[in-house]
Amino acid sequence: MRLQTSLWLAATLLTLNLIGCGGGSIGTLTPPPSSTPSLTSISLTPSGSTIAAGTPQQFKATGSYSDGSSKDLTNNVTWASSAPSVASISSSGMLSPFAAGQVTVNATLKSVTGSTSVRITDNLVSIEVTGNEVNVNVGSTVQLTAMGTFQDKKPAKVLSGVTWISSAPAIATVSNTGLVTGLAAGSVTIKATLSGIQGSLGLGIDGLILESISIGPSSPAVNVGSQQQLVATGHYNNGSTRNISSSVAWKSSDTTKATISNTGVASGVYHGLTTVTATLGSVSNSAQLTVNAVLNTISITPIGPAVLTGAHQQFSAEGFFNDGSTSDVTASAAWTSSSASIATVAAGKASTFTEGAVNITATQGGVSATTSLDVVNTAYMATLNGSYAMTLTAVDSRGPAMWAGSLNFNGAGSFSGLEDCNTANGIQQNVATAGSYILYPDGRGNIVLNANACHPTGITLRFMFSASGTMASLTEFDGLATSKGTLVPQNPAAFNLASINGTYVFSLRGLDGRVQNPNGPEGIAAIGMFATDGAGNISGGVDDINDYGAVNGQNPLSASVYTMNSNGRGTLQLTDGSGTTNYTVYVVDATRFYFIQTDALPATAVLGIAELQTNQSYANVSGTFSYLIDAPVIVAPNIQQNALRQGQLGDLILTAPTTVSGTLNDDQINGTFLANAGGFNGRGEIDTCGSGQICTQSSDQRTYFYYMVSPAKMLVLQAFWYNSYPQFSPAVGEADLQVQAPYSVSSLAGNYVVQAHDASSFADALMLVNFDGAGDVAGIVDANYIGGMSSTLLNSPQMLLAPTPVGYTVLQLTTPAGTQSYYFYIYSDGAGFLGGVSTPLDGSLSQQ
Repeated sequence: MRLQTSLWLAATLLTLNLIGCGGGSIGTLTPPPSSTPSLTSISLTPSGSTIAAGTPQQFKATGSYSDGSSKDLTNNVTWASSAPSVASISSSGMLSPFAAGQVTVNATLKSVTGSTSVRITDNLVSIEVTGNEVNVNVGSTVQLTAMGTFQDKKPAKVLSGVTWISSAPAIATVSNTGLVTGLAAGSVTIKATLSGIQGSLGLGIDGLILESISIGPSSPAVNVGSQQQLVATGHYNNGSTRNISSSVAWKSSDTTKATISNTGVASGVYHGLTTVTATLGSVSNSAQLTVNAVLNTISITPIGPAVLTGAHQQFSAEGFFNDGSTSDVTASAAWTSSSASIATVAAGKASTFTEGAVNITATQGGVSATTSLDVVNTAYMATLNGSYAMTLTAVDSRGPAMWAGSLNFNGAGSFSGLEDCNTANGIQQNVATAGSYILYPDGRGNIVLNANACHPTGITLRFMFSASGTMASLTEFDGLATSKGTLVPQNPAAFNLASINGTYVFSLRGLDGRVQNPNGPEGIAAIGMFATDGAGNISGGVDDINDYGAVNGQNPLSASVYTMNSNGRGTLQLTDGSGTTNYTVYVVDATRFYFIQTDALPATAVLGIAELQTNQSYANVSGTFSYLIDAPVIVAPNIQQNALRQGQLGDLILTAPTTVSGTLNDDQINGTFLANAGGFNGRGEIDTCGSGQICTQSSDQRTYFYYMVSPAKMLVLQAFWYNSYPQFSPAVGEADLQVQAPYSVSSLAGNYVVQAHDASSFADALMLVNFDGAGDVAGIVDANYIGGMSSTLLNSPQMLLAPTPVGYTVLQLTTPAGTQSYYFYIYSDGAGFLGGVSTPLDGSLSQQ
């Protein structure tokens, strides 16, 4: 016990002594460093390797530690493949590749990962050499193919990059693409080698010698856009032959005419001739290949001419082919006439015998074109001479365009003149114009205006004269666009201020460019009257305006001025509450002139006519008036520059002092009218929903303003608007007194000019229609539409309804636009209005 106490004391003293000597304390002692290093990275080998599918690869994982040491961790890490469908890896690092592709191999231990990429390639197992023939003639060739089979069980495929070897080059050679050429009789083995894998094929080389090659068929030909198989036949020294089309080398001397494939298929490109050559070894032959263009269409000129009985008419036919070329086919086409008793035709030259109209047809290769020929006994017009006022309005997808001018015809096929225009190209004034024309003896013909500021590319017009040659209807006749108008002879005696004297009633129509409608331009129309003094002064007047449904009636006109030059061109100003508008005037005579607005944009753009009012009282207007009221160019919602025009057609029966009845587009109307409304002589108002009527719909309420030109004629403006039918607003037209009623079938006798515009298809037509007075109808239709024009006989026209006593009839006509029925409202034996029964179509009828 005493010993233990002594040891404890000695240990205590020793400890205190150590503390004192060290100068420290137990709390500041640092523990000894650890003896275990940490894992810093893992590397994999092999790195970035490429192996073939089906070939296993052992990977090794080596760990690097913080003390600089390394260790094999292959059996300690967790192995993973990024694409197990391409290659999988075992827990020991053995990679098993299944298919070609790219994988990433990962090895992970304690949040440390090492990676490497591996590319798996196809594992070529075998090569099979194949060919179409096992025997080859001397001088002939055969194409061999090396097909590879792979470990990854993908489909066999043609190998590229193989090495081709012939076992006996003196007997047969082989190219680096596998083409074998026989040189001498014997046997040879052709080998194909790739990646140490080899395939072979034994061939027998016959002792035949290729002496010549023939190309078939004889005189080979191919159409443009079509193909023709050419055949190369080898002729050998033993008299035998063989189809060697796939063995020869084919060549076309002019690939702009035709190309040819390596199997002999020729493809037509453009009409003409090319030489095709077939070559095998040192033997070759050539043949001339004819390339034929395919006829698409035929165009006959002139279109719809007329001649006197006994005269001749030479036609030309031009063919348009599928390679873009054209050719005169007049001599090669087959020509026929629809009536040999009227005219026959040979080589395009028509010989006429008796009066009538026929269709002349040219046919070639199943393609035909037809145009009419009108044969007349006497000339309706012998010449076209002097000054004529012209108006023209375009109503197609280009948007609105208006022209007015004066053309001076020299009687010998040319003209000069002036015109003003308001189009998408802007306003052009006092533009010189010139061109050529042709007049046929039936009163029809063509006018070609040369290019100028108003017609940048020129324009061709078709005309038909009526009203004893005092008026012609115009349509565009070049297939480039559609437009229509009038051509009227001018009286130079009226080319002075003094001739413009009296009260003139006017109407105008066009667009209001002062507003920005997202649906496009808005239509505007107006009628009114103003007083002139023969000295250039306008004392005043009144107008009524429908501006896209905004109706302003009885607007006073202030004092203004007008001018007139010796060429029949002048100016006119009209001033009302909305301001002053400026116009260019073209005088027809003292009773009538045309005018076109020339104010700079933005402004209204309109074309109008003014007519001298017969000086009398119009307090008691009465009679039955046939009328046509249609709209100016209107743009449909969300369809830029799409013109819609729909006529209102019928008759108005005005019974003094206030009662109106009649029809509107085949519907009955009743109402009241007011003559000399507002105290203006000749100005009136019509209301189709009169006293005692029950008007339950907005369409029942129709209001019109009218101005009397004479007791037999009034200009009419629609003064209402439908929210659901904005294309009906605004609308302006005329109504003419029926002066020869009652009407019957015999009322229509002779030739009539029908002008019709179809707004739904942007098409215009001029028809020369013959009524025999007993119900039979015949005639010619000259049609123009965007993309073409034509002149053909009306196909079996018929009168569906004989004229009623008040002049209402229905006629069915078949034109290039199809078969349509037309309402006719006749106001004299020589004139009337028409409209489409089921289409937005309207026009006029005027007797020649």
